[in-house]
Amino acid sequence: EEIFVKGEDCSSWTQAATEKKVDGLLKILLSTEGTVFLLPGYVSELQSLLRKLKRAAWAMAGHIRENGWTVVGTEYGAKGKLGNQDVEGSVDLLLGKSDGTLAVVDLKWGQSKYLRTNLLENCAIQLALYAHMLKSKKKMPHVAYFSFSEAVLIAPDHKAFKSARLAEIPQGESLDTLIVAMGKTFDFRRGQLDCNNIEVPVAGTIANPAVLIPTDVLVDPEWESDPAEYRALVGWEEGNRA
Repeated sequence: EEIFVKGEDCSSWTQAATEKKVDGLLKILLSTEGTVFLLPGYVSELQSLLRKLKRAAWAMAGHIRENGWTVVGTEYGAKGKLGNQDVEGSVDLLLGKSDGTLAVVDLKWGQSKYLRTNLLENCAIQLALYAHMLKSKKKMPHVAYFSFSEAVLIAPDHKAFKSARLAEIPQGESLDTLIVAMGKTFDFRRGQLDCNNIEVPVAGTIANPAVLIPTDVLVDPEWESDPAEYRALVGWEEGNRA
């Protein structure tokens, strides 16, 4: 928020000035947002954090500058609808051009391989929803992930960021088709809750054959919870009746 301010196009940035700015901002923020890094024994962690932040800021500035973007805002408020449901959120970094073209960048700390998977499997739900809320005249904004820890930008194509790491959405699918699936999923899950049903896939239990999940509803095949987390829903531990 402090580095990429509204109206900035990064055209006059230098690497030395960018790193100096990050250094100064971090020193201020540590006293209020990250005091754990000031404790004895955290010197190496702090140095690693500073190094990664400097590299990430300069890399993101390069993507903005090289592709002719201007910062519209950080934590940019967006509102819209998913079906009949009102939705809202804050876009980490919203970029724009004079012709009205927008790019939604979701900033993450984690590894880029997981972010790539979200796009490759067309399950980038957060990105899709932000883009859907900011859709103008049926034109969907460009989208991308940016990994701070690796200073890597990941996008489904090179239209918005020519040097982004590519993670193409499967052929025949798009963010629009994902939004449709998200709407159907919300309606299905909302319907379950309205009937006082809570579905909890738990290891060691058998699925209820009476509850058939529609094929067009989004389901995470790897979502399976530890029974200990839901004892009251799936049965008490043997010998425990407290």
